[in-house]
Amino acid sequence: MLKPEYPPCILLDARNLTDTPAGVGNYAKNLIPRLVEQAGDAMRWIVIRHESNLTPLHTLDDPSRYMELSSPHNHGDLRDFALGSADLHKWLRTWGPVDIVHDLFHISPFRWFNFGPHYQPKFITTLHDFIWIDHPLASQPTLSKALWVKTFGTLSIPHTIYHSDHVICVSEATRERASLWLDPGASSVIAHGVHPSFFEQPPALPEALINEIANEPYICCVSNDKRYKNVDILLQAFAAHRRRHQTGKLVLVGKYQRLRHMAAELGISDHVVFTGILNQNQMHAVVAHGTLFVFPSLVEGFGLPPLEAMACGVPTAIADIEPMRSIADSGAMRFDPHNPEELGLIISRQLQREDLHQHWKERAQQRARQFTWERCAQHTLDVYRNLLT
Repeated sequence: MLKPEYPPCILLDARNLTDTPAGVGNYAKNLIPRLVEQAGDAMRWIVIRHESNLTPLHTLDDPSRYMELSSPHNHGDLRDFALGSADLHKWLRTWGPVDIVHDLFHISPFRWFNFGPHYQPKFITTLHDFIWIDHPLASQPTLSKALWVKTFGTLSIPHTIYHSDHVICVSEATRERASLWLDPGASSVIAHGVHPSFFEQPPALPEALINEIANEPYICCVSNDKRYKNVDILLQAFAAHRRRHQTGKLVLVGKYQRLRHMAAELGISDHVVFTGILNQNQMHAVVAHGTLFVFPSLVEGFGLPPLEAMACGVPTAIADIEPMRSIADSGAMRFDPHNPEELGLIISRQLQREDLHQHWKERAQQRARQFTWERCAQHTLDVYRNLLT
């Protein structure tokens, strides 16, 4: 008798999706459901989740086609790099061989590819950025941590790239940076998408923020206070605007403990609102009701927040760097990320000129519509199919 043919099985390592997902976690959260939906009956799936976040990614109630497993181990740390291959081997011994292992983060366990001569699944890695290697001091709070992540990143990221059958880069800038280790024929550039809810009518502002904003026009930024995020320059630019016009507020979404002190030193504490981390609906509301969205990062692998703001129809200003320049194209204003005066003038102009809003709304939304998670999933499935042929 001939053995029955089963659809190929894909193992997705999505442990980067934790209880407080950042960029790489949101990538997994948005991509996986669309992969499953678009593949239909043509593929089977095993998804490894971090135990801190077990909210189901998909409602498919068929364990022969889709299964989510949990792991207590963090993704991409030293323990995972040194010992994580044992976890991967254990999962596969338990649930059977798979055809493709797709690591949704770019630090994979050492010797993860060594399954023996008779069983060699294809390995795919999504490469997000080289911030740990190129900007350790700007991404870490202390010199010792910066030296550690640079050493660890320099060892682990090239190792992961080198041993992958295919590398998915989130932007052309990331692929160019990886060219030292990357085979161009074994790589693709697949951009992130924008969740469709950002094009819809936004939710009402959270009640806790309504009184703080007090119906004033405000600038919004979704980021954190790591140095490479460069939010310092936004505070300086906003302070210069306040000195000229005494209008508007600045709303910062995310963790910004260090910048609270800077706001006080600049004399603008009463005009800066720190929201902390918000869920997607709350963040959507805060971004969508803003007058201007600013994204001043000095380096990014992709940079999704400005695209989400553009989808909301909010005039958006980005640092004039790659990949932001290519992603936003003509849908956003640009500024020198080292020049607070230039950004301050953009802030003043947007807060003073309501007639500019419609102009930028149309351009921003038109550009943002070109980035969908459905397209991201479609191109990712194309990579799978090419490797399976």
